[in-house]
Amino acid sequence: MTENSHDHRAVIGHDAPRSIARRPRVYVFALAAMALAACAPSTGASMPPTPRLTPVISMSTVAPPPASPATPSTTVTVTAPPPVTVTVAPTPATIPAGQHFTDDAPFQSPSGNIQCATFTYGAGGHTVRCEVADHQWVATEPDGCQMNWGDRVGLEEGSPAVFGCYGQEMPVPTHTLEYGQIQTLGSLSCDSETVGITCIDTNTGHYFFVSRETVHLG
Repeated sequence: MTENSHDHRAVIGHDAPRSIARRPRVYVFALAAMALAACAPSTGASMPPTPRLTPVISMSTVAPPPASPATPSTTVTVTAPPPVTVTVAPTPATIPAGQHFTDDAPFQSPSGNIQCATFTYGAGGHTVRCEVADHQWVATEPDGCQMNWGDRVGLEEGSPAVFGCYGQEMPVPTHTLEYGQIQTLGSLSCDSETVGITCIDTNTGHYFFVSRETVHLG
C-alpha cells in the first residue's frame, strides 16, 4: 500500500501538528470565560429592596380639665381713719421711798454745801428755798430784783420753780437730810441724793434740782 501523505495520524517519532496541540488551551480559556459570565450579576436585574422599619406612634387624646367659673372682681375702698390727737399730761416726778420728815424745819445736805428751808404762809400755802454755797453754774437774774440773787432757787405750791431774789439770810439748819431721806411739807417733797437735792410739787410736777455742778428748773 502506498502511504497517504494527507493522513493526520501521528507517526511514531514525529511531533503532532501545532494546531492540534493548541486546542486544549483554547478550551480552557473558553470554559473560564463562561464561568465568569455565569457568576457576574446581570445588569438588567435589580436587587430586592431593603425592608424599612416604620415607627408606630400611639396618639392618645387627653380631654382638657373643666374650666373654672370666672371669679367676679371686687373693688375694695379703704378709707384711712382721721388722725387722732393725743394729749399727754406731764408725769410728775416720783420721789423714791425713804425716811420722811413732815415738818418745816430747815435742813442741809450731808456735805453741808446745800441748805434748804420750808415755810408755811397765808391760808396754808407752802414754799421751799435752797441755797448752794459753792456752785459752778450761773443763775438768771429774776425780773425786777433789787436785792440779792444768784445762788438760791425756790418752789411754791402751784407755781414753777424760779431763781430766788432775797434780802435775808437762810435759817440755820436743824438737821441733815441724809442720802435717801425725804422731807415733805404739803405737796412739796425734797429728796437728798448723792448727786444733789431735788424738790418737787407732787400736785403739778414742777420741780428744781441743785448741786455743785448744775441746776435745773422745771
